[in-house]
Amino acid sequence: MIQSGICSSFKEVDRTLERIKESFTDMQCERLNTKVTFILFTFRELLNNGVEHGNLQDDRKRVVYQIGCTGKVFQIDVWDEGSGFDLPKQLMDDSIDRVLNMSSMGIFLIRKMGFHVSANAGHVMAVLELD
Repeated sequence: MIQSGICSSFKEVDRTLERIKESFTDMQCERLNTKVTFILFTFRELLNNGVEHGNLQDDRKRVVYQIGCTGKVFQIDVWDEGSGFDLPKQLMDDSIDRVLNMSSMGIFLIRKMGFHVSANAGHVMAVLELD
């Protein structure tokens, strides 16, 4: 497991992604290599959401994350200082209008890549079963 935090800036998201890419070789996780692109996309999207929507790009606020693998499950947790969002509405509405709304596309794509997504007040968790 890797756990850390960043200030709310997109530059910090970029730096974090570079460090995480390098760390993948250290993670002992079955079949991780076949899903690296999905995992990195999801991790970036959740961090970006925390910076942009949760913390409103206020660099005095922090985004905290935990990312890692246990057996055949890869999990990403992201916490921000926002009040959260209506995930059930996002999950239930796959209409074309909703999907084409750029602010909803990230969660839609994450789900289409096979992640199970849950959220509760400033915390989002994405879980991918590695088959």
